[in-house]
Amino acid sequence: MSRTPPNANQIVIRSEDDAWRALEAALGDDTGKDSPVKSIKFSGWPNLHIYLDVERSTLKATEMVALVEFQQALWRSFALVKCGEANIALLTDEERSALELNFVISGGSLDIAAKAYEVLEPYLPEVIKKMEGKHVAVCVVGVALIFFGGDVWKAHLQTRLEEHKATQAHSERMEELSGRRFVSEQETKRMRMLDEAYKQVLVLRDAKEQADEARIAVLKSMPPEANTKLQGIAIGGSAANELARNVPHVGKKVTLEGRFAIERVDARNPAGFRVALRDLRFGTKFTALLDKDAKGLQDIVERAFFDKVPFKAVIETFRKNGKIHDATIQSAERLPDGWKTTVKVAKIL
Repeated sequence: MSRTPPNANQIVIRSEDDAWRALEAALGDDTGKDSPVKSIKFSGWPNLHIYLDVERSTLKATEMVALVEFQQALWRSFALVKCGEANIALLTDEERSALELNFVISGGSLDIAAKAYEVLEPYLPEVIKKMEGKHVAVCVVGVALIFFGGDVWKAHLQTRLEEHKATQAHSERMEELSGRRFVSEQETKRMRMLDEAYKQVLVLRDAKEQADEARIAVLKSMPPEANTKLQGIAIGGSAANELARNVPHVGKKVTLEGRFAIERVDARNPAGFRVALRDLRFGTKFTALLDKDAKGLQDIVERAFFDKVPFKAVIETFRKNGKIHDATIQSAERLPDGWKTTVKVAKIL
């Protein structure tokens, strides 16, 4: 199969290997705005495929919920690209319909498949409005790989497995995985390629978080007694359930960069000036302190609060079990004039 040329105005993707080659070409293209992508055509790829070795042809409620969560994650990622916020309500009915996966169930066992390539092309016009040059290809192909790439699913399983091992949460239910490694050297290199894509198109990292939460929902819904295949990856249902569990005592430092709305200010806290924030990308709400050593920081935050407008910030946090703890605002700046009010209810304590 021929490689996709770096500066082609049209990119045709027929397989996951095609997608990785297209992403590599776009990331390595230094011509920037002079390399417009007018069309990205998905032909037969990507697909979502979940196989359960069970003697039934109907879905249980937990399995249906997982598929709904996967669909909603895809909608939220499109809202991120279009509006900068992971809010499905920002999409029109027509956009949600165009991006809706059609799951087909077949076979004596439970074989669930969706032709994802049929819904991804609506991304392109919105991405072209927001981005230029190679970033169009990086964003659209990146989203396809993040949600549907088998290598990304393998990397996610590997990460979950290593987290369990690191905390001695590797129970008897996971003995079948004790000597297993999901990713090869090639797949590790491809994850480094995605890391570069996250740097060039920041919204992709946000989309990856949405996709990872959807994957956890799918793992959690697998029947424990069944042998399963997720995007072609064989794994026992009980092991899948175990990988979906929150790992105790595991946390990591995470730097958040983006736009935040202030919902409440508490100047009485002995620890310092504290604000309740809402991340405009995901709608996540958390409380943060202001770095005492950052000059002018409180003035910027107070002004944004009283004007009822969002502000841009860099926030150091500690994330544990999917929740944000110990957040500290390191730097902040006002957004350009013209931003609409995003805080509907705000109060001072």
